[in-house]
Formats: sequence, structure tokens, C-alpha cells
Amino acid sequence: MDVIKVSVDERSCDAQFYLQMYLHSQVSFFTIYDSRTVRNLTRCMKYHKVQAGEFVYKKGQRGDEMFVVMQGTIGTYLSSKNPTDYTNKLTETFCFGEKALQGATEAPRDHYAVALEPCNLLSLGRFDFQDKTF
Repeated sequence: MDVIKVSVDERSCDAQFYLQMYLHSQVSFFTIYDSRTVRNLTRCMKYHKVQAGEFVYKKGQRGDEMFVVMQGTIGTYLSSKNPTDYTNKLTETFCFGEKALQGATEAPRDHYAVALEPCNLLSLGRFDFQDKTF
């Protein structure tokens, strides 16, 4: 899925269409939206490469974007006292942090998200999401 590693402005029409179709058919978060909305959302999504052990975000940080795991595994957990006690292990096509898209303000994160192995992620910001879906 090399299409995600290209910046939004550099994605070809074919690459953009492939990403749109992939997200719309494989990622549950996007299946409720029509294809036009998903196309508009994918145009706003940004690529992130995260190394094993690196936090995507920490509990208490303000949330303003959600993430889609495109490759790798993300662990989420509630307490910093035992960071190996994951509440979820999220692999390809799973979303996390989507609560950040709701509401008018940046609510604090209620869990930690850390890469368990090298990961490729896509993110979608709250303002872009609200602009394209409302």
C-alpha cells in the first residue's frame, strides 16, 4: 500500500481512487459514508510512520485526530503503571482515537496508544472530518 506514503498533494488520481475504495470497503469507520464523502475525507488524510515503542499519543493529551492502521500493530492501554497490559491490539484496517472527531473541542485522550512494531498509519483531523461530513 505504497499509496499512503505519498503526500496528499502528490497522490495520483488512480492512487487516490484506490485509497478511497480500500478505506470504504475495508475500514468499518468509513463504511457508513457514501463514496463521495470518503473520497473527500481521503484527500485530507496524512501519512505517519511510527517506530516500535513510539507513542502515537498519551492519555491526557488533547485529541484532534483519529488514526487508521494501514500496516503494523498498535497497542492501547489505560494505565502507565503496566504498559505491557494492553486492552487492545489493533492491526491493519482498525481505527483508533476516533472520539477526537466528535464535538467542538479537543477532549483529552482516555488511553495510551503505542506502536508494538513499525507501523504505517493514516490520520484524519477533527476539523477536516467535520468540514467534509456536516
